[in-house]
Amino acid sequence: MEKTRIMVVEDESLTGAYIEMNLENLGYFVTSVELSGKEAIDRAQSQRPDLVLMDITLQGDIDGIEAAHVIGTDLNIPVVYITANSDEKTLERAKVTEPYGYIVKPFGTRELQSNIEMALYRHKMEKKLKDLAHNDSLTGLPNRTLFMERLNNLLLMQSRGNNAFALGYIDLDGFKNINDTMGHDTGDLLLQEVAERLKGCIRGSDTVSRLGGDEFTVLIRNLHSAQGAVHTAEKIVHALSRPFLIGLYNCSISASVGLSLYPANGTDAETLLKKADMAMYMAKKSGKNCYRLYSDELCEDTR
Repeated sequence: MEKTRIMVVEDESLTGAYIEMNLENLGYFVTSVELSGKEAIDRAQSQRPDLVLMDITLQGDIDGIEAAHVIGTDLNIPVVYITANSDEKTLERAKVTEPYGYIVKPFGTRELQSNIEMALYRHKMEKKLKDLAHNDSLTGLPNRTLFMERLNNLLLMQSRGNNAFALGYIDLDGFKNINDTMGHDTGDLLLQEVAERLKGCIRGSDTVSRLGGDEFTVLIRNLHSAQGAVHTAEKIVHALSRPFLIGLYNCSISASVGLSLYPANGTDAETLLKKADMAMYMAKKSGKNCYRLYSDELCEDTR
């Protein structure tokens, strides 16, 4: 069984070495011992430990509470505080970061292990509940809720100067007929196969989601030009135009795809979704089984 990976953040080197020794004796793998909040954030991003033991009081511009907030919120890594400072003001600040536990110095080996195991268990359970709430039960893809969360997070990142991205709105052509004539079970299996093909059309940094019914979306990140989005849309149209063998049925569908670009077509979620939907509608008007990139001229009749 793979060992649990733990990062220690402690600016007193002797204390850090003592904690590392105890963790290794308990059977954990220590990814590193960091001395500052900034180093902790950088290493957490690259190492992706299962848990971080964080000293609240750290030297430098970023203290343990600030570092824990970034690691817990942005990286979704559970943080357990280790501290000798338990004054009310500090603890109130620490509570805001929603830590998975506190260990007060000096502490024993049993206390260390029990806090770690309880934190890991709680994080695991919370992840399962979040997955149930944020993933489509039929296809396993992110659902509308998670899609909107990722879209809004992406918009927030763009405000910090990152690359442009595209939003693709995908509607299946001919799915309703298959669902009505061959039954909902066949339709469900077809949607599962569609999801698999869509995942094969995107990069690891992109996101494909099911909004509901036969409607899907895709977030295409880190674009240097519109051509990257066009290339993905072409792959989707081609992939979904190939026949699907579902049980005894040979099912043929296609896809109409609409694309909107950030920031050219909008800088908020509602506008980008609306314009991608309008472009998708124009793809259907153009004969289906194709994509359209939003422009004011193309979609003038739909506004």
